Amino acid sequence: MTLLWYLCIFFIYFSFVKLKITNINITNIISTRSSDRLEIDNSTRKLPHVTILGALINNEHIKILQNTSIDSNKDLNISSQSFILNSNPLLTMLDLCEIGNTSNAKVIIAGHMIDDNNDDDDLTLNAISYVSNFYHIPLITITSRENILSDKALHDFIIRLAPPYLYEADAWFSIIQKLKYTKVVLIYSQEEESRMVASRFQMLTDDSDIQIERIEEYTLNTNFTSLILNLTTEDRLLARVFIIHTRQIILISF
Repeated sequence: MTLLWYLCIFFIYFSFVKLKITNINITNIISTRSSDRLEIDNSTRKLPHVTILGALINNEHIKILQNTSIDSNKDLNISSQSFILNSNPLLTMLDLCEIGNTSNAKVIIAGHMIDDNNDDDDLTLNAISYVSNFYHIPLITITSRENILSDKALHDFIIRLAPPYLYEADAWFSIIQKLKYTKVVLIYSQEEESRMVASRFQMLTDDSDIQIERIEEYTLNTNFTSLILNLTTEDRLLARVFIIHTRQIILISF
């Protein structure tokens, strides 16, 4: 009788252990299959894709943009299509629209042809900005500093990586205040950008202790040496700070 009792207990225990091991194996199999399915889903998952349209000044910049797109975030596919800027605004708009229609670009990056003798550069960037506004595509400018591009009424989709010329007036004002100068001479050109900077500086000094003793507006053919010499030798002027707003080509000939 005792032997039968022990045999009964043995069979019951053996069945329980077998059932427990079977459940563990089934759980492991289910977990393994779920993990494999998750890996397959991740490998076949389609990543978001963004195309950048580059309006750049040379092939070197185009190559940099392409390499940056390749080395971008692994969770986002980024590609780029670019063309070299043309000094003719109409031709630039034509290239922009042709490539933009086929690439479905989500953002535009625009370079800036640095040529002090060519005023068409400003018109080219304005043309690109108008295209981006029309299609509601953000425009990133690399080196452009024109004040007009900060007007959100005209250029609502522009993102600037360089501050406009207008901010130079704020920098002048802060430096002069820090050094505690109270009298300055302001010299600027007849160009629109230069006049806007000068006007902002005058506005900033209206409610301060800084006094603008003399304002000189020069032309392209002005002899800077004679201009500065006449101002420094004038007995009535007490200012020892001269603020000159000019282009690089003028400074080289100064």
